[in-house]
Amino acid sequence: MSNKTKIRGLPIPKLLSDLMIRGKWKHPGNKILDTVIPFFKEEVVFLKTFEEMERASHNLCEDLDWFFEKNSDTDARASSLPWRDLRSSFLIAVCKSPGDDIAIALDFRTSMEHPRVIGNNWHSDIKGCPWEEISSTFEEFVERIKLK
Repeated sequence: MSNKTKIRGLPIPKLLSDLMIRGKWKHPGNKILDTVIPFFKEEVVFLKTFEEMERASHNLCEDLDWFFEKNSDTDARASSLPWRDLRSSFLIAVCKSPGDDIAIALDFRTSMEHPRVIGNNWHSDIKGCPWEEISSTFEEFVERIKLK
């Protein structure tokens, strides 16, 4: 287990570190996740290491408005949902099947100590893949998916 404290300059929540150390950071099962994230129709995998989270969070789709991902330093739209600010978030889960292009991210725009959890919604009424809040804090998300 890495002793890393930040990903892309953002603090790793203590609860996430604790879950990873105890081997509890894992997919809770599709039935639970479907209840918590009803707009996900595709499967995701929880990233197992901080290094995987770092790699997965690189700005691959910033130039495509379709994915609703921008850098707040260069685009004011990234200041709020449905946009994901690439400078203020990192991914904690990604699509199981390449090409599904869905993910779950910690979004630090609301709090550096208690980031909210967001996911992108391919099935939204908005054209493209906008990001939506899943839980107002990471702690709430962990409780809802029964990982505690």
